[in-house]
Amino acid sequence: MRGKKVNGKKKGSKFELDIAKQIAATIKEPYGTMVRRTPGSGSLLCRSDLWVHASVRHKFNWFLELKKRENIRLEHLFKENNYLTKWYQDSKEKLDIDPEYDPMTTPTGLVFCKNNMAPFILMSVQDFNDTDAAEKYPTNALKIYFSDERRDYIVLDWALFLKIYEVTP
Repeated sequence: MRGKKVNGKKKGSKFELDIAKQIAATIKEPYGTMVRRTPGSGSLLCRSDLWVHASVRHKFNWFLELKKRENIRLEHLFKENNYLTKWYQDSKEKLDIDPEYDPMTTPTGLVFCKNNMAPFILMSVQDFNDTDAAEKYPTNALKIYFSDERRDYIVLDWALFLKIYEVTP
């Protein structure tokens, strides 16, 4: 007997919704009005998978692409032409044409995971160093560094990364 077939589009939409709600809770802003999943996964005017209202971007100013796929493997990071860096590059290109975000001041990240796995975020080392992330991310936490012909990258635990932006009362 085969397992229950999963609708990949629904799985991806739920992942985007979960991440958007995590960000909203972290920065203490309401989901739906100040932070939300972008309908159509960034295929409309806003190209990011998630949207943060301009008035609260000082709390979380990241342009994010989100991917949840069963075939994601961390070892692919070290292969030439891997799909993770391709997705990241796609998000950089979307940022350049998104009217909501300034590509000169907005860092880009790829939040990814597979089923039953905690998410990670992939970003450029430059974005990591140019934001609060470098000084606030736990020094003893997992960091995976790698490079391709375009840039140097870092992969971080999503939950620990998100804690950097936690708004405390």
